[in-house]
Amino acid sequence: MTRTQPWAHLALLLPLLCGRVASEGDQTPQAVVGSPAAGPAGAVGQARVVGDPNPEPTDEEVLAVFDKDMARAMSELTFWCYCGPSLKTETTVEQCQNCKTAGFEVTPGSVTALSLPFHDAESNETYEDANFMLLGKWRRLDPRRQAIPAQAGCFLAIRGTFNEANWIQNAKSNLTDAGMPSCTGCTVRQGYLDIVLNAKPHVLPWLDAHGCGVGGAPIFVTGHSLGGGTAAIFIAALTDLGYTVALSYILEATRSGNQAYSDYFSKVVAADHPPVPVFRLTNDADKVPRHPSTDKGYSSLHYEIYSHPPSSHLEVCRVPNDPKCAQYYDTNSWWYRNSLFITHVVVWYAPGRFQAAMQPMCGRGDPISEQLAWWYAGWFTNLMGGGYTHFVWTAILQALLLLVCCSACVLACVGLCCVRGRKSREFMADEDDEDSEDSEDSEDSKDGLPTP
Repeated sequence: MTRTQPWAHLALLLPLLCGRVASEGDQTPQAVVGSPAAGPAGAVGQARVVGDPNPEPTDEEVLAVFDKDMARAMSELTFWCYCGPSLKTETTVEQCQNCKTAGFEVTPGSVTALSLPFHDAESNETYEDANFMLLGKWRRLDPRRQAIPAQAGCFLAIRGTFNEANWIQNAKSNLTDAGMPSCTGCTVRQGYLDIVLNAKPHVLPWLDAHGCGVGGAPIFVTGHSLGGGTAAIFIAALTDLGYTVALSYILEATRSGNQAYSDYFSKVVAADHPPVPVFRLTNDADKVPRHPSTDKGYSSLHYEIYSHPPSSHLEVCRVPNDPKCAQYYDTNSWWYRNSLFITHVVVWYAPGRFQAAMQPMCGRGDPISEQLAWWYAGWFTNLMGGGYTHFVWTAILQALLLLVCCSACVLACVGLCCVRGRKSREFMADEDDEDSEDSEDSEDSKDGLPTP
């Protein structure tokens, strides 16, 4: 049975995580990663494992490398993935304003949308357009920007959870062998590894054909939530194969591997851009980055850049599982700060503070209608922020406030009209009195009486 996931489900999927599943046929980890064809490239990754781990950088050193503009640029690229196959790349991705602010631009005509079906072996169902990624080229605009490592390169952005097929991938949270020769003892999340393995036959040839093959131009890899976790495995896999991966930003990512996998990032991935292997952005009390649990053998990646609204103060989390950062919960905070809608979807580094799961226009409308769509999306997301119970109470509260404001305006208008009406009546009364006096004077004149 073939099942198409319609956009009609979008309203039901607003609070979802994110992900990009790409499945074609039955493949095993050994079929791609760690295969004979991957052997020499894997040896390149293995050759990087030399000496002791990179010295632990200070917070100042980490923040000196972190670039807010790059975070927003990667966020925008990931954001457009949520439009899916209907995306008009020439009016959206290629016009990436946050990219230009960060010092690079998306090369016109280079963006390729990758949309693949997913077949669930357990239910024997096929989901069309289940998985979506964006591949593209970029070129540097400002040579002074240290975050842009070369004159040109490529990017890979991965969509988050958007449909039923993605949730099936989310459910596969068991740890399995990564199949990467240079990543000894690494185990990663099964569902995410399946995404990578199924997408690689499409992604690698594209990178090779656009100058970003083994030892070629650098590649930015990004994604949000499940897409961020998948992006992390993609970074490790590309590094193992000998590709050049630039310092990347993954957004609100779930955990995707064990401690050995985390160490691989610190020792091997960071070797191309020391001292930071990847920036893992987390926001306030977002619950997503703390899953799956460390009790299941998972470990978070260095380095977490934790944002604490409303000031958007940034903090470097030294320990991957630091409870004061992504696992932080303030039970005394306002309800919306503990909401998946707000902390996971509406984040400081996103365009218009709105990140995922809803973009009404997707480049198909004029600038005015798109701006109106942004306003609507922001209002809807913030209104829905606390879940349906809070939504009802918030809607009632906003309705009452609106009623009070409208009542005040009506009363003010009525009062003003009354004042003006009273003054008008007084003026008319004075006019009538004057007319009456003039009439009496006229009658007296006709009777020959002297005018006083």
